[in-house]
Amino acid sequence: MSREVRPEGQKKVKARLKGTGKSAAPSPLSNQPSQNMVMYHEAMSMKAKTARDKKYKTYLKLLAIDTSNFNEKEKKGMTT
Repeated sequence: MSREVRPEGQKKVKARLKGTGKSAAPSPLSNQPSQNMVMYHEAMSMKAKTARDKKYKTYLKLLAIDTSNFNEKEKKGMTT
């Protein structure tokens, strides 16, 4: 009489997929990110910050202009 193997439970499967739990295998990659990925992340962060700064400066510039007498065409033309 052989014992039937039961399927893994939902919590064990989730823990295995996340890499946590009792039987989590170590990652084949090291815990340290590669130098290329670090440089890429820094470049993208700088690019995003530059875009935010540009958008904020545009917002401040438009905020300072009195647009109460402008029609819709003039208002749309200001943003380009």
